[in-house]
Amino acid sequence: YTFTRIKKNTQFYLTSNEVTSRPYEIRVTQVPTLVDFKMYLDYPAYINQTDEVIAGTGNATIPEGTNVKWQLMTNATDEVKLSLSDSLYDFSKQDNEFLLKKRIFSSSDYAVVTSNAALKDYEKLYYSLKVIKDQFPTITVKKKEDSTDVDIHYFKGTITDDHAITNLQIVYYPIRDREQVMTKKLPFNGKDYAEFYYQFPNDLNLEKGVPYEFYFQVTDNDAVHNYKSKKSEVFGYQLLTEKEEKEKNLNNQENAIEGMSESLKEMKESNEQMKQLDQSQREKKQLNYQDK
Repeated sequence: YTFTRIKKNTQFYLTSNEVTSRPYEIRVTQVPTLVDFKMYLDYPAYINQTDEVIAGTGNATIPEGTNVKWQLMTNATDEVKLSLSDSLYDFSKQDNEFLLKKRIFSSSDYAVVTSNAALKDYEKLYYSLKVIKDQFPTITVKKKEDSTDVDIHYFKGTITDDHAITNLQIVYYPIRDREQVMTKKLPFNGKDYAEFYYQFPNDLNLEKGVPYEFYFQVTDNDAVHNYKSKKSEVFGYQLLTEKEEKEKNLNNQENAIEGMSESLKEMKESNEQMKQLDQSQREKKQLNYQDK
């Protein structure tokens, strides 16, 4: 005799020729099963992305720092665990519903494991979470000096980020005391891409005769990592003292006078050549091709 599709414990006995056997029982063990599987994805606020719900699968591609909540509906299940890397996490149980929340920072394969009193770790469902890391911002700066005033430097820069830029500033300090760091916030127009222009030293209060170093710094909106920054190359600058400015002006005047003297000398030589040519034309009755 074959028993088919038994769903509950079943008792039976055998009888033949007025002889009856002792009673027997077929005990049915219920298998822990998942009825429904949902993941609630709570994205970091700074990326301005709408939260999502994924049903029927535990696979997802998510930004770094996403809060993931697993919600499982089960039958005949007493325990559910999440196996992630080298760690096990227990789901909290409410009737036939199991819940677990975890913030995810790196890509990982994981398994959802179900058990009951009769069957330990009966079912293992394998999934994968792929995490997109937040990138560092970028900054490039080009420098150009004023040909008429070497004390003024012009800068053109480009800043970018994969989500958003929150701050752009110039950082400067005297070389002799690098801990005396000063900053000034600079305006920019854009969210994840912007260009900026700056004339140094502009209105910065720099001490004359003191050598300085400075650079430009951009900061993104990555609250997960306490806002990441990237700085440009470091530039040097020294504002001339009044004595140095006078010496520079005197040198410029001397150079100008030397240039004028050289020009006068060239003019005299040109006049002499003209006189010789005029004399040559007068002495010759007819000019040949070379003379012309």
